[in-house]
Amino acid sequence: MDHITTKLENEIIINSVVGDVTVDDLIDHVIENMENWIGKPVLWELSKANLNNISTQEWEGIIQKIGHLSQERKGEKTALVSLEDFPFGILRMFEIIAENKALAIHFQTFREIKKAKKWLLEKDK
Repeated sequence: MDHITTKLENEIIINSVVGDVTVDDLIDHVIENMENWIGKPVLWELSKANLNNISTQEWEGIIQKIGHLSQERKGEKTALVSLEDFPFGILRMFEIIAENKALAIHFQTFREIKKAKKWLLEKDK
C-alpha cells in the first residue's frame, strides 16, 4: 500500500493515491486511518491513480465495508479529485452510490484541487 500517502495540510487530511490501487488497498487505508480523520475534512487526490481494475460492484462493496465507519464522521465532508475524465466519472459514480446508500459522510467529486479544498473548508449554511 505504498502508493497511498496521507498528510495534514491547512486543516485538511489529504490522501494521495498513485498507480494501481485495489479495493482492499482503499478499504485498509480507511480502516487504519479513520480515527485520525474524525472532525477533519478529507480529500482524496486520485489523479495519478489507476482505477481501471475496480468494478462497479467493488465500489459498492467499499461503501458496504466502510458504511458503519462513516458514522464516526457523520456530517463531515470528503472530496474526491481527479483531473482525468475516466477516473472523474468513476468517482462521480461512487459519490452517487454513497448518496443512495445514505452514507453519513458528504462526498463531492471535483476536477480541481483548489475547488475541492474551498468546498471542504466552507461552513455549511
